[in-house]
Amino acid sequence: MSHYEIERKYLIRYPDVAVLEKQPYFEKVGISQSYLEQGPEGESRRVRKSVMNGKIIYQYNEKVPVTLERRIESEKEITKAEYEAYLAQKDPSTITINKTRYRIFENGFCYEIDLFPFWKSQAFLEVEVKDESVTYPIPPYIQILRDVTEDPSYTNHALSFKIPPETLQDG
Repeated sequence: MSHYEIERKYLIRYPDVAVLEKQPYFEKVGISQSYLEQGPEGESRRVRKSVMNGKIIYQYNEKVPVTLERRIESEKEITKAEYEAYLAQKDPSTITINKTRYRIFENGFCYEIDLFPFWKSQAFLEVEVKDESVTYPIPPYIQILRDVTEDPSYTNHALSFKIPPETLQDG
């Protein structure tokens, strides 16, 4: 099923995990995503293995950029065998991205905070919205370093090719 994905993305100071886990409505998900060779229309294609509360979910995803903030996204759940077959199409010039995602449900929004093993002082915050004009409060326990929505080097796909150095030198 395809739909528009509109999200803002921020580079943030690495959050206090204990604070994230004290939020009244949160989910913690371990994610491993691999990027496949580009599709015929130039779309980004990936497979993802997510683990939450011991349950494993496999997904196939395609994204066609409209702007850096808006994409046409198609995602479906797949079997483990399909996941493994797709992995045979992994783009050999990319690395698999592993991350821990915290989904915090607050203020009527879902704040997705991605923590990566290769960064110790910074992380990502993504907020998906229905319309580019929607405004939302940033939770007080999140410190924004900068908006990277329009910086193509901070997409997960770009990270699979080259990981930008940390902006902060101290944790």
